[in-house]
Amino acid sequence: MITIPKQPLKRTVLKIVFLICVSLTLIIGCKKDSESIPPAPKPKPDPTVSLIVTSMSPSSGPDSTLVKFQGKGFGTNALNDSVSFNGKMASLISVSDGEIIARVPTLAGSGNVVVKINDTILQAGYFTYDTTYRFSVVASNIKYPWYLSVDSSNNLYFTNDYDQTLNKIDTMGNITTLVQNINLNPAGTVLNKSGDLFVVSNTGGGPFIDKVNPDGTVTQIAHDSGALYGLTVDKNGNFYVANTSKNTIDKITPQGVVSVIASGLFSPSGIAVAKDGTVYTTNYSGTVYNGADGVVTKITPSGQVSTLATGIYYNGLTGIVLDDNDNLYVTSFNQQYAIGYVVRITPSGAVKTISTDVMFPVGIAMDHTGNLYVSDQAVSTTLPYGEVVKLTPH
Repeated sequence: MITIPKQPLKRTVLKIVFLICVSLTLIIGCKKDSESIPPAPKPKPDPTVSLIVTSMSPSSGPDSTLVKFQGKGFGTNALNDSVSFNGKMASLISVSDGEIIARVPTLAGSGNVVVKINDTILQAGYFTYDTTYRFSVVASNIKYPWYLSVDSSNNLYFTNDYDQTLNKIDTMGNITTLVQNINLNPAGTVLNKSGDLFVVSNTGGGPFIDKVNPDGTVTQIAHDSGALYGLTVDKNGNFYVANTSKNTIDKITPQGVVSVIASGLFSPSGIAVAKDGTVYTTNYSGTVYNGADGVVTKITPSGQVSTLATGIYYNGLTGIVLDDNDNLYVTSFNQQYAIGYVVRITPSGAVKTISTDVMFPVGIAMDHTGNLYVSDQAVSTTLPYGEVVKLTPH
């Protein structure tokens, strides 16, 4: 018989205690793993401080207008605050707990104004941006520059009523003659979406729409009747011309087929076409040559004719161009006082003068950045010299 020696009582007690500790550790560890630790509570905001914009003044203006925002809780650290106009960040002039003054950024455009304090966004209102224009001369000492167009590289093309030519002005202001002696009265000029250049040629056997080839020769692509002034082209390559002697607006397909889309418009001249095919033209409202009776006529793709804007000074010779938002820019001339204007007309027909720096404007064109170019037929009442000028938005 084998006898197992009895362990001392002290050692037995220690083993029992060790096993109990191990069991408790495992139980507590599992419990900790199975339960999520709650996050630390966020500090509660001070109930005595509220973030609010109570006023914005002014609510409209041009580039660099100082706008004052009044409210509560803005703080005093400009690094924690920001103001944006229509998504464009403004520079802050001063910041206090109850007032922020910000400068409207260049070309902000009209839109909502947002004040941001730390991570809190506050809607401050709607700001109407008033685009103004800087005036500069592109080329001068030109006798009677007429209609105007611009290509994708900002080279300008203008017809000359004095020497019957089509000319180019490069981006350095250098003038070269592309086509000599375009028979009689070259008028409107336009580039299509492919960059091809076209010009109206009012010859004795015409008038014609001519394509200007790179070597300076011309190819007649369409034959109309009457006398044509303004020329434009749509995205499908269809031409539209203001037929000033027949008082019509004519459409000419790329194949040279001519049709009348509007008639009874007394002495139309400028013409433009929108992306949706709507055509705009300038003409007299009645059948009398009254310079105060100029209007802009709207012709829808379905053929509906209506007056978009009235009160345009008109002398039977003007230009129109459209921007991407369907605002029209129109040259205007007051014969009585020999004063020229460039006006902007909204799609609803509101008219605003944007420049009086021109004397006898005719052609107008816009580049892809929104710069306007205007051919000013004369800058003096005594000298027959004009210039081409640039109006830069800011």
